[in-house]
Amino acid sequence: IDVSTTAGYNWYQKWYNYPGSWVDVAGPFFEKNGSYFTGTLVCNTATNTVKYDGTGTQIIYPTQYNNLIIAKSADSNNATLTNGNDTINGVLTFINGCIDDSTSGNTVVITSTGSVSGVSQTTGWVNGKVQKIGSTGFVFPIGKPSADYRPLSITGLSGSDTFTAEYMHVNPNSNGYNTSALAATLTNVSHCEYWMLNNTGTTSAYVTLSWDTVYSCGVTDPSDLRVAEWITALWTDQGNSAYS
Repeated sequence: IDVSTTAGYNWYQKWYNYPGSWVDVAGPFFEKNGSYFTGTLVCNTATNTVKYDGTGTQIIYPTQYNNLIIAKSADSNNATLTNGNDTINGVLTFINGCIDDSTSGNTVVITSTGSVSGVSQTTGWVNGKVQKIGSTGFVFPIGKPSADYRPLSITGLSGSDTFTAEYMHVNPNSNGYNTSALAATLTNVSHCEYWMLNNTGTTSAYVTLSWDTVYSCGVTDPSDLRVAEWITALWTDQGNSAYS
C-alpha cells in the first residue's frame, strides 16, 4: 500500500486509525504522518518493507518487521517507538532521521538475521536501546541528541548471545557509577558520558567505543584513552589495543 498521495493519505489515515483495523503487509508499505495506533499492523516478516517518510513526528508501530526504513523529511527527523519493541529480521535502513526509543524505554531489536544500513551522524541512528541477537560482530547505531551519533561495536564473540547497548551523555555519578572508584592504572574516567552494554549469557567479546573531542570532555591525545569497565563498584582498566 502506497499512501504517498494526498488522496491516499486521507483515506488511509481514517481507516488505519479505526479501532481494530489491520493491514497484512505483503509488499511495500508507506505510513504517512501517523500520530498513534488504535488498530493492528500485521507484517509478513519474511518479505515486507515498511517505510516511515512523513513530516512531523511519527509513531513507529511496535511489531516485527522484515525491512524497516527511516526516511523522514529534512526539517523533521523524529520517528518515535512507543508501546513496545520493534524487531528487525531483515535490514534497518537510515536515509534521513533518528529513531527515539529512549523516552518510552522500549528497544530496537536486531535478530540474528538482521542488520543495519546507512547509519551515520547525518542520516540517522537510535536515541535509546538497541539489542543484537547472534554470534557475529555488530556496530550498535546509538547516540543522543546532545552528543550526536556515538557507536559502540562488538567483535570476536565467543558464542551466540543477546547484547543490549545504549549511549548515555551524562556524568556516570548521576546514575550511581562513582567516578572516583578507579583501578590503580586509571587516573580518571569521563564525567561526560558512558555506554551501557549488557548480555544475557556468558559470551565474551571485544568492545570498541567512540570518542569526540567536544562531547567526550575534551580529548587531546587518544593514545592516553582506555576502555574502563564498571565491575563490582570499581572502574577497571580494559586497555587500549588500537585507536583512530
